Amino acid sequence: MTVKFKCEVIRTDKFSIELDENFLNEKWFEDFNKYFYDFEDLEELTEFIAQCVTRLGVHRFIERIGYILQNGEKPFGIDDDQINFGVNVIFNEIPGDQEYEVWSNKEASQ
Repeated sequence: MTVKFKCEVIRTDKFSIELDENFLNEKWFEDFNKYFYDFEDLEELTEFIAQCVTRLGVHRFIERIGYILQNGEKPFGIDDDQINFGVNVIFNEIPGDQEYEVWSNKEASQ
């Protein structure tokens, strides 16, 4: 017999994002906005990066941005030409070590 549970997990990630304004300049935004989202400033870009990091993890490629630095270090095994050195995510705790709140309910059999 298979038992099925509905689960709800709430996780809070806390990190900082450093952006190099010399690299992520007006020209960069023009090119980015031409093919992707229409972001007006670094704050909107930061929110997008934060969502990507939370959903995908820091070691994943972010569309139109590339791989990003983690705590100032390059991702292992990624060539420099794929890394966006203008974006650095600083974690105060190791990703995945955050506290979680978990609720589960057994679903009724059908």
